[in-house]
Amino acid sequence: MNMLDILKNTKKNIRRFIIIFIFILILLTALIIVINFLSTNGSQKKNEYVPTMKQNKKLNAKNMVLVQTTEVKQKDVPIYLSAIGTVTALDSVTVKTQINGELTKVNFKEGQFVKKGEILAEIDDRTYKAQFLQYQGQLNRDLALLNNAVTDLRRYKNLYPAGSISKQTLDTQKSLVKQYEGIVEYDKGQLEAIKINLNNCKISSPISGKAGLRQINPGNYVQINDQSGIVVINKLQPISVLFSLSQEYLPKLTEKFTDTNPLKVLAFDKENKELIAEGKLNTIDNQIDTTTGTIKLRAEFENSNLNLFPNQFVNIKLLLQVEKNALTIPISAVQHGKNGDYVYLKEQNKAKYKKIVTGDMDQDNILIKEGLKLGEIVITDGLDKLTDGADLLQ
Repeated sequence: MNMLDILKNTKKNIRRFIIIFIFILILLTALIIVINFLSTNGSQKKNEYVPTMKQNKKLNAKNMVLVQTTEVKQKDVPIYLSAIGTVTALDSVTVKTQINGELTKVNFKEGQFVKKGEILAEIDDRTYKAQFLQYQGQLNRDLALLNNAVTDLRRYKNLYPAGSISKQTLDTQKSLVKQYEGIVEYDKGQLEAIKINLNNCKISSPISGKAGLRQINPGNYVQINDQSGIVVINKLQPISVLFSLSQEYLPKLTEKFTDTNPLKVLAFDKENKELIAEGKLNTIDNQIDTTTGTIKLRAEFENSNLNLFPNQFVNIKLLLQVEKNALTIPISAVQHGKNGDYVYLKEQNKAKYKKIVTGDMDQDNILIKEGLKLGEIVITDGLDKLTDGADLLQ
């Protein structure tokens, strides 16, 4: 056998080997696929027909709605009307000068509590004292002239019957007495005016209250037409709060509010969390604001702790009435639909749709007029996923 024949045989053997290798590889791949298919199919059948108790619980839990519940309760419920109020002083006065002059003294400290009649400031009174002496002298002079004229008139009356003086002289003397009487009265008026100006040199507080920031310092010339005045005095004890309510509450307000039954009013801070003061309703305005459809009210507070200051904004709660033995549920349990208000009850771990009629509400609870009974269990949380008859998980 020559070399050429050997090479041909070798090529044939190599081709035969490659074909056999590929065939074996195909058989192995097919075998692996069949084994995987049989294994997966068997596992699915096992899970389908032989589930464990734990797996069953997980499957059921997926179809249940997690909720929170509470019972329908019966209690006395205070009904409040809420509003935003502005604190206002019952008395507020801008202390101004009644005369022109130089301000010489300021006798109060800013923020000080002052009493009615207390001297707050003083104006230079030397000019007015000089005028007082001048008018006092004029009065004394004219009183002397009047007394002399009265004496002469008395003398003329005695002489006239004897014919010693004429009727004209007597009448002239009577007129002179009247003239001097008028001059004396004029002098007295001027003297009283100067006394008033002298008193006005000492500026006193017209009310009792808290002094604000002073508007002028000693040494300045003050005048009657000064707009800012010297200081503002606000009465803080007691103090009032003005607030408005919708006109729809007016019938109930007029029914409940009497002199013998002043309605309780609570003032809370701007976050509506901390109680600042307790007071009573003082006044209901005599007209409705046509632009807003509201009625103004004024509440009065003793303000013993000085928590209320003029122009402060507060949250007001007016106690309108107390509902006795009312059925209540949390406000969060009530849903609103096109057919009215409704709730979901929990009955045998299922949700049950129930239409209700609601009444007034307080801060957290709402009154139930119709639809619920004492002790029934209402759902308060998880309502967005509920439908009538849904399974519940609690």
